[in-house]
Amino acid sequence: MGGATRSPKLFFDVSDNLTFERNPENVLYEVTSAQIPMMQNLSLGDLFLSREHIREPHWHPNADELDFIVSGEVIISILNPFRLELQTYHVKPGQVTFLPKGWWHWITCVTEEAHLLVNFKPLTT
Repeated sequence: MGGATRSPKLFFDVSDNLTFERNPENVLYEVTSAQIPMMQNLSLGDLFLSREHIREPHWHPNADELDFIVSGEVIISILNPFRLELQTYHVKPGQVTFLPKGWWHWITCVTEEAHLLVNFKPLTT
């Protein structure tokens, strides 16, 4: 008989991986394939923001991003590099915004607090 196979790790408490903290109300937790190896090319961020906090302008050179609003409201600003125009979206619970790889973007909380699930899918070359 062959050796026993181990069950894959399928659970992780995202609050165990704090990746950004400005203060207790503005934090980002994350789970990636480092925590759950079967999550190849996928990661999930659990982002909390407070009023007027800005998740600073940034871009991802190798990943698309999909932001899902759980609670609160945010303005998601995206710079379209092909038209050199700013696109802004007032996003509410249950709505999503897609951010293509390489596009500058930032998030501003416009309610007392907001909670977002931020999904990343790195693109392989």
